[in-house]
Amino acid sequence: MVDSAYSALRRDIVSGQIKPGDKLVEMSLADRYGVSRTPIREALRRLEQDGLVQRNGRRLRVRQHRPDEILDIYDVRIVLEEAAARAAALRRTGIELSLLARAYDAMRGVSEDDAPAQQLASWAFHELVWAASHSTTLVDLLSRLQANLRRYPDGTLGEPGRWRQSLTDHARLVSAIRERRTTDAAEIASAHLSAARELRLRAYADEGVLDPVR
Repeated sequence: MVDSAYSALRRDIVSGQIKPGDKLVEMSLADRYGVSRTPIREALRRLEQDGLVQRNGRRLRVRQHRPDEILDIYDVRIVLEEAAARAAALRRTGIELSLLARAYDAMRGVSEDDAPAQQLASWAFHELVWAASHSTTLVDLLSRLQANLRRYPDGTLGEPGRWRQSLTDHARLVSAIRERRTTDAAEIASAHLSAARELRLRAYADEGVLDPVR
């Protein structure tokens, strides 16, 4: 029941059904999900560890969106994605390579005008890279970062030319992993995420909410 409550609450926070800044009251959540307060309490503790929930005194709220937070997430994710890509190129199995190729084909089938579908396809691809790394630590850390990143609804794939560049990056990454070129795989993953971070930084600078030299 704890796992079920945790999964349901996490899904609703990540999807935005429970919004940033919303109070998280055990009794109300227990009624919402049809469980007792005990699994809700444990789910909230785990979500606080995940960074999706923050405590203010004895009260819990969904973490607010902050521009500096998303850039911090990118900084850490770049390092971890680089490590995952390097490990995937070294350790991937034939089946995992086939799954990656299939995920890339699915990306190619997404319309250039469908940003939500692009995001889902991209996430699915990256999760397969993590799995191919055969590192439970990397998978766990990247999954937590991904959950935090997904709270921010405006991604970078809708930027002009970004989806085409993303397809090129992913094609190169599949090739590097297939050929076990570990250094190339790491560099491709790092460059791909660094470009996304720069797009976020530029957008926040244009909005005047963050210093562009950060």
